Amino acid sequence: MTIFEGAVLALFLAIFGPLAFLYGRSLAHHVHAQARRDGGSALRIMAAKLLLPALVALSLTLRFSGSELDEWLAWTASGTLCAAISALWLMGSIAGILFFAAIPFVLGRCFALIAVAFGWFQHLEHQPSRSGAAGFRERAARAEPEDDEG
Repeated sequence: MTIFEGAVLALFLAIFGPLAFLYGRSLAHHVHAQARRDGGSALRIMAAKLLLPALVALSLTLRFSGSELDEWLAWTASGTLCAAISALWLMGSIAGILFFAAIPFVLGRCFALIAVAFGWFQHLEHQPSRSGAAGFRERAARAEPEDDEG
């Protein structure tokens, strides 16, 4: 790995790492809670949640491999495989447009898998957000009505 590639990787992780960590931590907590509630294995529950990120990662890899769709379709004569490659190409195009959501999604699911395997974040407290619409509604309910005296 060259210095440039290392710098790109560090920048990539600095941008997407925090969001992926927050998503992965939340997902790991919910998987542990579901496993406790249902009495099943947390790893078994998490394994089912890895299919979509695997498809997104595969489609991004296919789409941004540097080859055109026609080159990929020339490799096979099967209509079914051509349809699957075309669907992955389309999915990769959409994931490429939604890059800033797709990458933390895939990295977050990978982090959640590691967290579930090691038993991290089993006992997180649910902390509702104080910002956003819920916080606005609470502040509005506490506010006094304004007088329309002129």
